Amino acid sequence: MRKKKQGLLIVSGLALLLICLAAGFLRGRKAASPEEIVFSVEAQGATAQISLWHNYYDNKEYLFLPSFCDDTATARIENAGWRGAHWDGNRLGWRDAIGSGSRCLLTDGEHRLQAGGAAYTVVVMRSANVPALFLTTESGSLSYIEAVKGNHEAGLYRMVNADGTLRGDGQVAKMKARGNSTFLEDKKPYQITLTEGADLLETGFLKKYILLANRQDQSMLRDRIVYDMAGEMGLACSPVSIFVDLYINNAYRGTYQLSEKVDTAESGGGRVAIHMEPGRTETDFLVSLEYNDEERLQEASYRFVTESGQNVLIDRPKEPDEAQEVYIANAFQEREQAIRSGSITDAGIDITSFARKYLVEEISKNLDAMYTSQYFYECDGILYAGPVWDYDKSLGNPMIEHNRPVNFQEPRGIFAATKQENASWWYDLYEIPAFRACVAREDEQMAVPA
Repeated sequence: MRKKKQGLLIVSGLALLLICLAAGFLRGRKAASPEEIVFSVEAQGATAQISLWHNYYDNKEYLFLPSFCDDTATARIENAGWRGAHWDGNRLGWRDAIGSGSRCLLTDGEHRLQAGGAAYTVVVMRSANVPALFLTTESGSLSYIEAVKGNHEAGLYRMVNADGTLRGDGQVAKMKARGNSTFLEDKKPYQITLTEGADLLETGFLKKYILLANRQDQSMLRDRIVYDMAGEMGLACSPVSIFVDLYINNAYRGTYQLSEKVDTAESGGGRVAIHMEPGRTETDFLVSLEYNDEERLQEASYRFVTESGQNVLIDRPKEPDEAQEVYIANAFQEREQAIRSGSITDAGIDITSFARKYLVEEISKNLDAMYTSQYFYECDGILYAGPVWDYDKSLGNPMIEHNRPVNFQEPRGIFAATKQENASWWYDLYEIPAFRACVAREDEQMAVPA
């Protein structure tokens, strides 16, 4: 009787073993979606986990490698379940608890991948001379962040230089999608707020960074060109930016422009360094102009309208008290009256910064020259023009609306200084001989060399 029980136990154990083996085999043969296949790549001492990207136009999968992946780059399958993976006919290892698995050499071009009971054509492409920024959200998804502007999540970040060295890593306190019309695009811009400041742009330790998608500029260069040009022209607080390859939750998101934020929460780099004290009525401030768009205006907590009908948003102080709101509105209105009357000599306006900012708008033929994303700041009772921001619809961008009376693909002629409804500052300034003389001088001495 005891032997019979032992025999049954042995049979049961063998059956259980066969079931486990079958389950493992079936798991290895289970069809996998391309996005589920994650490669662990390694080169120059740096590593990254990257998922495949499916191209519906050619029905191929793409593995986009960061710049640190030189010709020594190798990879293994990160997913431990797909043990039957083969790369160009060679068995490809997987990562598990007892070993790292065999690795394959990653070379450019097309490869054959068999994994999870399916076969794929994988095209390997690699970037060059561009840092890579890896972000991971707490949920492992962007669904909540991209559902409504203002939704945010915490997470982690890691930035790796093109040579494989680490530029920075740590925690992200907040990551959110941003933008106005660009928020509606499939490739969205983001803002990240780090838990601790990091020198990601080599301009100083900052917590807030902007990731510009440049979705409405197919060259992805216009913002960077204008920011750098403004800096070369001596326009204070021009944002410093670099291009990065962005990966979020292992997925390659494309080329992004990592930039300083037009903000006063921190000083250094291109940030506007103004002084604000709680309860001080005559405070320094940062304001921006906005379209007469009710939906966009409703998003602004603090705003006012000038006598000319120009909508102005108060960006800093972030939460001004009532007395500060009145002071900012009156101070800005007084400058507008001075400009419209032609009396700018003793009006508390830094004419040089206004001339340089005007030249940036005119040279770039910016669609939004006096409508939106136009910043002005007051410091110690003087109003300055700048910083520059948002130039994806400039420099003859073919995506600019064609129902305008101006040909934006024609580089010659005046645009910013033409009279426009509810946006006449540059026009009024250009009518003043002293301002035109300053523009001519700054053009010759600063703009042309830049």
